[in-house]
Amino acid sequence: MALLDDLFLTRHFPMLSSRFTIAPKVIAQHFGAVYQHYPEEALPFNNRNNESLPFGIHSWMQDHQDFLKPCIERHEYKW
Repeated sequence: MALLDDLFLTRHFPMLSSRFTIAPKVIAQHFGAVYQHYPEEALPFNNRNNESLPFGIHSWMQDHQDFLKPCIERHEYKW
């Protein structure tokens, strides 16, 4: 469903306002993306510091929980 929303926004919002721009992939991936199909070594961020993490990660509990666990625990959340 999210893909349909993304397609709608990228096709129609630029027609409504010239100020609406689409960020290049290298910038957009810092805010969130569908990373569940990426192998961990291909993720465009690392788990050594929280500065490189994107704003949001879809499906992280199913796909990259072990990778992201150290990042979450740095914020004193324990499971």
